[in-house]
Order: sequence, then C-alpha cells, then structure tokens
Amino acid sequence: MRKADIWWAIYKEALGETNYVPNKLAVNYDMFVESESYRKSICTKIGGRYNEGILNFVPHAGSSFDGNTYAGRGTEMKVLERWKWFLTEVGEPFQSYLTLRPGILDFYIQTVEISGDEEKKRFCESLMMGVK
Repeated sequence: MRKADIWWAIYKEALGETNYVPNKLAVNYDMFVESESYRKSICTKIGGRYNEGILNFVPHAGSSFDGNTYAGRGTEMKVLERWKWFLTEVGEPFQSYLTLRPGILDFYIQTVEISGDEEKKRFCESLMMGVK
C-alpha cells in the first residue's frame, strides 16, 4: 500500500491540496497518451522541443508495469488498460484502499473519459459505492 500512499500524495499535490513542489505542472497521463495536441501543449509549457519520434522510448529501468518487455516499442504498451490490474489477485487489495479514498475515484471519473468503456465504468462505480 506504500505505492498507493505515494500516489495519493502526488494526487493531492497535483490538485493543489498540498504545495510542496513549487511551479509544478500536473499532467493527465491518459490525455498525454491519447492526444498529440495535449503532448504539444505540455512540451510548450515546459519549454521543450516537441518530438513525436521518441514515443517508443522506454527508459533502461523499464516500466513499473511491463519492465523492459516493450523496450523500443513503447507505443505497443497497453497503458490505458492498466486499470484491469486491479481485477487481478495481486491488485484486489488495492480495491479496498480505493474505496477508503473516494476522492481518487471521483477525480479519476471526472478527468478521464470512461463512458466509452462500460467495464471500466462499472468497476469505478462499484468502488465508489464500496462494493467489490
């Protein structure tokens, strides 16, 4: 649950509930993955030079979900389906964690388009009601 607590702290910082990091820029990961215009806007905000050519880059340390399985093929990662991990035996204990922190789910539902994915929508709604 330590990782979940860290994520919760990052979430509160991104929303401005805490202010430990000055001049921060919160990035919506799903939007970053899905939208070239969003990536360009983030790049502009941080003063970078936009380069769509590095989308396949996976750091040497790898992904926390996929390790180095997709090295050089980052766009093949199923990053928008990672929520399904919560449905696994390993992910199930985190469901209880999320029911105790409805703010996380509420923020997720409000900021990520889930209406097109009925399975994800039902899962989020069940957690919001405290049902697993």
